[in-house]
Amino acid sequence: LNQNDVTTLIRKDGFRFWGSRCLSDDPLFQFENYTRTAQVLADTMAEGHMWAVDMPLNPSLARDIIEGIRAKMRSLVNQGYLIGGDCWIDDSVNDKDTLKAGKLWIDYDYTPVPPLENLMLRQRITDRYLVDFTTRVSA
Repeated sequence: LNQNDVTTLIRKDGFRFWGSRCLSDDPLFQFENYTRTAQVLADTMAEGHMWAVDMPLNPSLARDIIEGIRAKMRSLVNQGYLIGGDCWIDDSVNDKDTLKAGKLWIDYDYTPVPPLENLMLRQRITDRYLVDFTTRVSA
């Protein structure tokens, strides 16, 4: 199953997933944890910034939201849940008419932690450990 990119359940110290792949054709969501990370991150960012809804829309509010998202990203990186992430405001979608309508678009990106799906070990035979053989005998 795994060679066909099918994730299944196995019994090894309890039940666990064997394989990491999703059925998505989108390479950004090829792994189970990429999909879970995207869903959890979207919920976390939305819930974590509900405090800003209905607040006065001014530059300091936008800065506070951006810094809040950046702080959360740093925390998730430090905890090992993300490789990295950032947040910014895009002038092209936040024009005067959008802002006047009480709408603010904040962009963020992130890199999820890829699973080690295929560990490949390379073995070599060498004679370099024989070079100092006699020195090691007298040590």
